[in-house]
Amino acid sequence: MAVMVLKYDLLFCLIIFILIPRALPLPYNQPKFCPTTTWDKNSITFANVTTIGAPPRSVFVTKNNTVYVPSYQNNQTVVWLNNSLYPSQVISGGLSISYALFVTDYGDTYIDNGGTNHQVDKWIKSTNTFVNVMNISTGSWGIFIDINNTLYCSLYSVHKIVKRWLNSTVITSVDTIGKGYPNLSPHELNSPIGIFIDVNFDIYVADCGNYRIQLFRSGQFNGTTLIGNSTTNISITLNRPTGVILDSDKYLFIVDQLYHRIIRQGPSGFYCLLGCTGQGSQADRDNNRIQIFL
Repeated sequence: MAVMVLKYDLLFCLIIFILIPRALPLPYNQPKFCPTTTWDKNSITFANVTTIGAPPRSVFVTKNNTVYVPSYQNNQTVVWLNNSLYPSQVISGGLSISYALFVTDYGDTYIDNGGTNHQVDKWIKSTNTFVNVMNISTGSWGIFIDINNTLYCSLYSVHKIVKRWLNSTVITSVDTIGKGYPNLSPHELNSPIGIFIDVNFDIYVADCGNYRIQLFRSGQFNGTTLIGNSTTNISITLNRPTGVILDSDKYLFIVDQLYHRIIRQGPSGFYCLLGCTGQGSQADRDNNRIQIFL
């Protein structure tokens, strides 16, 4: 098993994966970990600025361990097939300042194209073509598709989460969380980035500007703060979290950006997993690269 961490000037996002495919109806891995699982504190560089251009904002690993990285500087997405040391494919065509993406089981890729084009595009693998699937007001820093085929986007600069059911012919986005201005109240957000929707349609948000992780239960208006600002648990504080994912036991892994570390949740609560000195380990000090912790 491994943890892949995207690093540039600041720690930004992560994806956890195992080196075997899982028999789940999901395009991404949700491995089951023993509570005592550990990772080597020294990491391996997977890709650097030479390969991916300016510091990327996200990375996606499928359950077949194919890696996708959007390069907003080069207006393209770079792809590595399973176990490949070098890029196997470059997806390009009409993209502008792409920050985030999500890959389906069929290899179709939903890519943020909102920087100047104000839309999310779908790259169709079988035809190597793009189609617009959702109009958005600004760039999306997080993209997720739930098991009901609903596309969610986190809009960092307007402080909300929008969505669109992909089986509909209407490509207009609908507000689902946030009112468009930064606020710390339970039903508001401040500069959201990473999002994760579980099989119960509960929404987890890295509420970056509010220094917290929010959980919005399906059908509920107010969110619950799981860790960070406004919680009673002060043993772990967050400094502009940017990523959140869940393992198969619904334990969280969090990118704590300005503290340069990864936080893990376990049976006994939250604790620091990687980068626990505040500056990263010996092999993870530099910027502008994607690191793997084995």
